[in-house]
Amino acid sequence: MSTAFPDDRSFPLGHPAVQADMWAMHDHTHTSAAAAHALLAEHVWVALRALGVTGGRMLLRGVDPEVLAGVPADERSGPPVRDGRLQADIPRPGWPHTRLRLVRFEPGYVPGRFDVVFLNASFSDVVHHDGKLRHARWQEHNQDLLSSLAHTAPGGLVAALVSADVMDAADPGPRRGITLLADLLGAARLPGGALRNVPGCDSPVDLLLLRRRPDDQPAGGARFEASVQLPLDGVPVHLNEYFHDRIGDVLGRPVLRPMPSGPPRLTVEPDMIPLAQDLRTTLAEIVRNAAAHGLTARPSTPPSAGTGAPGDDPGAPPHAPEAGPGDAPGADLSRPPCAGQARPTHGPLSPPPVGQDEPRPQL
Repeated sequence: MSTAFPDDRSFPLGHPAVQADMWAMHDHTHTSAAAAHALLAEHVWVALRALGVTGGRMLLRGVDPEVLAGVPADERSGPPVRDGRLQADIPRPGWPHTRLRLVRFEPGYVPGRFDVVFLNASFSDVVHHDGKLRHARWQEHNQDLLSSLAHTAPGGLVAALVSADVMDAADPGPRRGITLLADLLGAARLPGGALRNVPGCDSPVDLLLLRRRPDDQPAGGARFEASVQLPLDGVPVHLNEYFHDRIGDVLGRPVLRPMPSGPPRLTVEPDMIPLAQDLRTTLAEIVRNAAAHGLTARPSTPPSAGTGAPGDDPGAPPHAPEAGPGDAPGADLSRPPCAGQARPTHGPLSPPPVGQDEPRPQL
């Protein structure tokens, strides 16, 4: 029995549940999500810039690494890549990142040298029916997150697109491992089908923003170790404490998905708000809260000679937003820094009451 998903069942090869998973993984591989990835990348880079990223080195991992880097469509080298690893100097602010010189990441590269790591984990939106396959993906995504943090310089930032199982799994062990290295600045849960509107590829996906914690700073950030069990339409489901406390960061309506080979699962249906607008306002609030607690990017590492975009200034320091008075590194993002800056916290799996949300700043 999986400690992460104790209610899941595993099936022999050839069972319809396993065949459904195989077809979903096939459709995932053969259905491009480049347009959705480009939309997400643009909003993530706006947030990274607002957190103080203006230069240094970046590592792109997983699906569509050129898209994550901000390379425009007419400058990409070929079809979408499922498991790419590219590195480059971070260009100066602007969008898209034209004439970007990307080179293949060498596994022997010294860890802890990147100022930004952008991870897009494989099969993150696949709906797994088989417990063994679901557990294997959960393990892989956790390992991808931990290795991404290992490649990140102290004070550097990680943006990661991973399965919602990473946050919601009943086993908190991997999340505790992440907290040893990094602080969670915030997260946004994308609705099912946001990346690929294909049956079997419509599981919710989480966008995580993490900051690799320097050795001289105490642990801070938002709490996300625990996954709480709560009822939805009378069915017990697991939801990470981060989203339980900030249901507004779930970009849609939490509902139950009937499963043919097990109990219903929690998923997210799109709501009336366009995803781009919802994502922009959510990331703006995450940035504002992180900056208020001093959890911004540290000065970047020098770019490698000959790999920066033309006109880049390798020595330009990042302009991190200033922390508010009285804020200290390592502050708890679960608590507001001062009056008027609290995240809306509402009851579990219920939308915020109309008229009670404070306006979110636009980036």
